[in-house]
Amino acid sequence: MPDLIEGAGYEPTEAVDATTVSLLDEKNVDTEGPPSEETIVRWIKADIDDAEELQDELREIRRQCYQLYRGKNADKEREGRSNIVSTEIMNAVEWVIPSLMRIYFQSDQIVVCEGMGPEDVPKGEQMTRVLNDMFTRRQGGFIKCLKWFKDALVYGLGAGKITWEEEFQESELYYKELPEDAFDLLTSDPTIHVEHYVVEEEEQETAGLGKLATMFGIPSQPSEPLVKKTYSDVRVTEAVKTYEGIAFEVLPLEDYLYDPKAEDTGDCDYQIHRVELSIDECLRREEEGIYKNVDELISIAQTGQEPNDGRGDAEEAERYAENNRTDPNSINTTNDPDQIGRQKVTVYEWWGDLDIDGTGKLKPYVVAVCEDVLIRCDPNPYNHQNPPFVTLRPMLDIHTFEGIGMADLLKEEQQTLTAITRQYLDNLSWQNNGMWETDRNARVEMSSLLKPRPGGVVRTDRIGSVKSLAPPDIASQALQGIEFMRDACQAKSGVTRYSQGLDADSLNKTATGITAIMSKSDARIELIARTFAETGVRDLFVMANSLVQQFMTMDYSVRVYGEPIQVAPDDVKGNFDIIVSVGTNPGRQEQIAQQMLQLINMSGALMQNGVMTADNMYQIVIKLLECWGHKDTEHYLTDPQVMQQMQGTIQGLRQQIIQLTGVDPFGQQQQQPGNAGGGPGGPGIPGQMPAGGSGGPPGAPQTLSG
Repeated sequence: MPDLIEGAGYEPTEAVDATTVSLLDEKNVDTEGPPSEETIVRWIKADIDDAEELQDELREIRRQCYQLYRGKNADKEREGRSNIVSTEIMNAVEWVIPSLMRIYFQSDQIVVCEGMGPEDVPKGEQMTRVLNDMFTRRQGGFIKCLKWFKDALVYGLGAGKITWEEEFQESELYYKELPEDAFDLLTSDPTIHVEHYVVEEEEQETAGLGKLATMFGIPSQPSEPLVKKTYSDVRVTEAVKTYEGIAFEVLPLEDYLYDPKAEDTGDCDYQIHRVELSIDECLRREEEGIYKNVDELISIAQTGQEPNDGRGDAEEAERYAENNRTDPNSINTTNDPDQIGRQKVTVYEWWGDLDIDGTGKLKPYVVAVCEDVLIRCDPNPYNHQNPPFVTLRPMLDIHTFEGIGMADLLKEEQQTLTAITRQYLDNLSWQNNGMWETDRNARVEMSSLLKPRPGGVVRTDRIGSVKSLAPPDIASQALQGIEFMRDACQAKSGVTRYSQGLDADSLNKTATGITAIMSKSDARIELIARTFAETGVRDLFVMANSLVQQFMTMDYSVRVYGEPIQVAPDDVKGNFDIIVSVGTNPGRQEQIAQQMLQLINMSGALMQNGVMTADNMYQIVIKLLECWGHKDTEHYLTDPQVMQQMQGTIQGLRQQIIQLTGVDPFGQQQQQPGNAGGGPGGPGIPGQMPAGGSGGPPGAPQTLSG
């Protein structure tokens, strides 16, 4: 047998010569099978190291941003001098946040699902209800969006993660006695777990062929004894599914790692979630078939090894330190060896594309590693095939992943304001508690100078030996500088005194003028809202739509105006366009409301000239109610087309009754042949109510004549 060609993995034969072997080598034929766990861990840890290197650079930037936002400063110790820190960044963030939350949550629909085809339109309405209810009611979407938006405004980047979760409520059941068939039926349910039972077996002999065999001379053969089982004292636990739906969480930025070369989430080769899990959580996931090799994590937890260098924990500790709080992670209360389930390990959950098969084609995978242990390696379980991460950026930077936040935007202005304000207060303090010039030989009582008080006395042996050193007054210049820098902050952030409701000295006192000024000042906030919608919020609901269609198995209850509506899984299957409902600013809404009121005032003349109909008036009033914040307009108005349809139906029924009975159901007598006067009641006029008498309103008891 010829020798194997080194590195080829097979031997050449007469049909496969050396040239063919070379060509196959160039095609990277895999003859060794899938990569080992150690190889996969090496790949993932290389990506983790690259992402952590980027985070090392960003952590210091985020620390400074948080200090600026909270009005903290590194030079806290200025003994005897002012330590005040300007809070322009916090003011800007906290004034932008209410406008953003009003824009997104002013109605009960953050997102609208529009069907792509006619058959998808009703399903799109159902999906709209399901997504908005899951996010706002079941996930506390208002508070989570508040945190998500604030991260983005302060740091320039906010990160979130959307997955699918199922919640179960366990209830205990007890059966005093169960026959075997009932017990088998009970245990066949996968949601029921048997905790305890006692089984009793009883053997019962059968009579074989019995008398029939004796009559025909056939020897009777006894059958196998029948074993009858009875189960008593049966205790089971039933897990009832109470919720299945989307789960959204806002990630601390130190726990969200990404590809350093990416400019957007769509460009990332990988994204990583750093998460701390207890051993109990890991074991539960292993029982569910998600994790493996958890026994190795137990040994790591028992030895007290730190699965990483603690860089993410250090950033969290700095936030606590800025608020004069002790980092709770430094207080380890889970060292008891008998409480191994409470021990924490740090897991890196990697999402990206891998070439596992060695074919050169990348496929989406999720891989979880802890230290050097591979605890998960599966294909991406979601139909959308994307990592489950969404990000927000308030202002986009040029060709960079991170955006521009308020801290980065107003950093210099806040530091300048801090410096000017401190100098102003120091000057004021010096004016009130100035320095003194004294004669060393005049025997001056120095304690009176060091601790001056109003009406105090300074004793000296020589009159005139003590002289005050008064600094120049810089109050006017300092206040002018403060006002100038605040104007610069308003110009940069777009948060003006008009939008804050704090400017009482405006030269333009008219409602139109104030509305125009506020519309200009709110343009920056509207741009941030639209950027949020396009860079993160829409992606969030696109993934949520895919998850609902993939995993929803039970009916979902949605309340519409207080009435429950059941939505079945088949009711949300379809193709939809996801549209984020970004509302207009209050100034614009007020302007639209004024325009609608003007149209209503002009409606009389417009209807007389035939350029406005009842349907046009209905749409105008609907728009006015929406500007006032009312979405359930059908409770206040009735569509004219509905009224026309009702009148047509009533008229058709009336004609049928007249043809069958000869009597007008509205109390009028149909004119009889030969009686031009129409009888005592006069001629009946179709569609006209009688002037009085026994007619009454429609639906009231009538006195019919004839």
